Amino acid sequence: MLWRMPLPAAALPAAAQRARAARPGGWAATLAVSALLCLTGVTGAAGRVNPAPPGTLTLTFALRDFLLNREAPNRLTLTTPWSTHEGVLSGAPHPDPARRAYYARPAPLRWPLLAPAGTRPGPYPARVAGQLFTCAVSGGTCSVRAVTLPVTLRVQPDGRVQPLGVQLDDPALRGAPLRLRP
Repeated sequence: MLWRMPLPAAALPAAAQRARAARPGGWAATLAVSALLCLTGVTGAAGRVNPAPPGTLTLTFALRDFLLNREAPNRLTLTTPWSTHEGVLSGAPHPDPARRAYYARPAPLRWPLLAPAGTRPGPYPARVAGQLFTCAVSGGTCSVRAVTLPVTLRVQPDGRVQPLGVQLDDPALRGAPLRLRP
């Protein structure tokens, strides 16, 4: 025997509440509407998805004094208050045959920026961090550098996160601590 327990109205999405009010006792229809809304990304207050299109954080590389190794696991991670996204470097090899193991210029990394529905407008701290396998152009000294770039994300009143461009340059790498292996 099936037992049907009514859900409190506050737990139902607005469309399901209207269906429930229009058809008392029609729980099967109400639950079907609720399931359909959940599958399409529209849910109750606990798990709402922001309908605004995501912004993008674009990280570009402006390096002159350093080369990034193409054969090493260069990874950078964007950490926001809402999510974490990993980025793996890619790009064409250096045109100099002696430097084919390095990127000519790494391709920009792009991460989606999507704040949960109901996020208050304003600034939010985030960071791009990871390790990069670098070699100095002059001198050829190679090292693994732990890079951390603090960024500020801005959520607009309509819930969208403002697109943001960040540049990784030589001063950022020079100031990054070296990761020493034991």
